[in-house]
Amino acid sequence: MELKKLKEFDIAFEALQEGEHQFQFEIGREIFDFYDYTDFNDISAKGNLTLRKESTYMKMNFDLHGTIGFDCDRCTAPFQLPVECTEKVVVKFSGRDIDSKSEEIIYMSISESIINVASFFYEMIILTLPLKRSHESDDCDQEVLNQLEEWSVRNEETEEIDPRWEALKKLKQR
Repeated sequence: MELKKLKEFDIAFEALQEGEHQFQFEIGREIFDFYDYTDFNDISAKGNLTLRKESTYMKMNFDLHGTIGFDCDRCTAPFQLPVECTEKVVVKFSGRDIDSKSEEIIYMSISESIINVASFFYEMIILTLPLKRSHESDDCDQEVLNQLEEWSVRNEETEEIDPRWEALKKLKQR
């Protein structure tokens, strides 16, 4: 799949005058389908971008608010996880290829005229998501939790111990 499929996230910055510009984006499933990310049920978010263009660089301030639908890791019931994140990126224009080690500074060729910001929103969201995705404990489906408790394996200390191990334990205690 080509980045052209995410054309609504293209910004033709070459045509912009120097100064501050505002952009708004609806963040939906299409970005995550592009990157084959399927760990959630749905997403509804709004992304705002404040771009300050100067002659040799651009400052981009990203702001994102919305919700992502997941299945709870604890009880498997669907729930909405609120997501809020911000990120700052500086894009510097250069006449040669520069490999930047910084995540906040990106170098672009002076011949470029369009930047696609879909990847910035994608990375912001992915890095904001918690590893454990679950309801607050009170909101979990109690029936499912009770069933899991019933099925869980218990370590019974009353089980009979092999007499050979018992003899080894006695040696260890000496």
